[in-house]
Amino acid sequence: MINSNEQHGMVVDWLGYNAGLKPNQTALIELPSGRRQSYVEAHERVGRVATWLSSLGVGPGDRVGVLALNSMDTLDIVFATWRLGAVHLALNFRLTAPELDYIIGNAEPMVMIYDQALSQTVDALTVQVPHVIETQGEGGPSAFESAIINLVPTLEMVPLTPDAQCMLMYSSGTTGLPKGVIITHGMMVWAQINASSMHCNSDMVGLTVMPLFHIG
Repeated sequence: MINSNEQHGMVVDWLGYNAGLKPNQTALIELPSGRRQSYVEAHERVGRVATWLSSLGVGPGDRVGVLALNSMDTLDIVFATWRLGAVHLALNFRLTAPELDYIIGNAEPMVMIYDQALSQTVDALTVQVPHVIETQGEGGPSAFESAIINLVPTLEMVPLTPDAQCMLMYSSGTTGLPKGVIITHGMMVWAQINASSMHCNSDMVGLTVMPLFHIG
């Protein structure tokens, strides 16, 4: 089934597409907590995250930094960022505060979202970001969860072409300072096509063990 975006060479909201095709099928499983999301649940939650990001002024081309361990929240933020046409800035949580200072200062994200487990690193940063918010708080809902819980979800993706940026990764900087590497939506589509060539299908379960700031 091809929707109107595909017919016109536009980027498709993969999550929204699958929420319509197989709403109750499991989309995500977070092993440490046991949390599960169906496609329609993930679609709605991502929509609320997108509404919140939009309220902070995030729009097409803006960068949203994420300094976090692997979690369902991290993926929700990535898909919400894409839904707005914004760019996911994947930050390496193994870096020191001075190393992150350079990358964040160079990338200039409008928002940075971080895990409570990494709060000491964030507290040591000197670079300024307009909006900084914490996920996974202890003893109650995190600031992130409280911000999105009652919002009306944004369920439509802004129109994007395949050459639109979706991620900004940074090199290790082994011969100098780290350099930003642009990932486009079209590149992600080709990654999915490559996965299909390995006979991956919708009945399979993928186990992610590498940090989500890695890409290859």
